[in-house]
Amino acid sequence: MDKPLIKHGKFELHHLREADVLPFYLNLSSENVREFDVLYNRDPYSALLEEVGQDMTHAVKIDGATIAVTGVYNNVFWAMFSKDIKKNWRGLVRASPKLVSFYHQFFDELICHIWTENDFTVNWVSHLGFEAKRMYADDNENLMVHFVRCNSKRNHVGSKPSRPVMH
Repeated sequence: MDKPLIKHGKFELHHLREADVLPFYLNLSSENVREFDVLYNRDPYSALLEEVGQDMTHAVKIDGATIAVTGVYNNVFWAMFSKDIKKNWRGLVRASPKLVSFYHQFFDELICHIWTENDFTVNWVSHLGFEAKRMYADDNENLMVHFVRCNSKRNHVGSKPSRPVMH
């Protein structure tokens, strides 16, 4: 396996490869399967295959198994999770600031649109410093939340100004 782009504990970030897609798809979380059916009316397998080879599409792996696929396209941050995320969610939450910092090397502003029925993801991006800017209904009347996270010296996930001051 290639060298990870970033590593935090047992979590590694790699470019998404075609070999990652089928095993991940077969273990895709029921929430993501439902989201693709209700919101996008498309097959997640085909969508994942389209992402292979994109510069900003990555596989989050533990011991070689892909537990999440993330990416940024036109400043839109997105993520999909496997069923295994439930037993690894605490570690993912701890490792996620490195992921956001990684993407902020390339994008000053990240946005995401999260379905209100996906509580895990809403809470996750909120924890990562994304701010809910507005709620809206998509073309099929599904409620969505528009989140924004800006990269600045004051709110950058590991920046010195955001660390507590010791006296």
